[in-house]
Amino acid sequence: MDLEQVRSAILGNVEQHGWHIAGVNEDTRNGFPQYAYTVGFGDTLGHPEVIVIGLSHESAGMLLNTVGERIRQHGALETDTRYTDLLSNGLGLSFVEAVEDRARDLMRLANWYYEAASRQGDTRYRVLQLVWPDSEGRLPWEPGYDTRFNDLQPVLRDLQQPPTTSLH
Repeated sequence: MDLEQVRSAILGNVEQHGWHIAGVNEDTRNGFPQYAYTVGFGDTLGHPEVIVIGLSHESAGMLLNTVGERIRQHGALETDTRYTDLLSNGLGLSFVEAVEDRARDLMRLANWYYEAASRQGDTRYRVLQLVWPDSEGRLPWEPGYDTRFNDLQPVLRDLQQPPTTSLH
């Protein structure tokens, strides 16, 4: 697929479904494992885009579609809150506000989308990172988290200030 076909697919998916999911294989330029992200949440749901790092494209796509439907039905997701209703195994995941520059460097198709759709010259958009737990259900900022996952799921924000752990 050439770039124009990709851009056409993005616009078509956003119009038809409300968002597009972009999958990226390992990004050696940035040193990231594979990841996926949404394009269009801002326009169709009034919600920040969502990126998930370290899951297969198939798993990430299913999870991001579930997230989109949850937002559509129940409204915006809160950051620093544990959600136990998004994974079939009941393990809680969380969303953190991603540092804008770090996220935008990874989300090139979202950058294009917001530049193309910019009505007032403002191409900025917010990004939440979906952070998934280790096999014991712990998140990266929680004591006992399995640090073997650190390279698989780099967190796009400063972990010096741990988030809250309220349940949803």
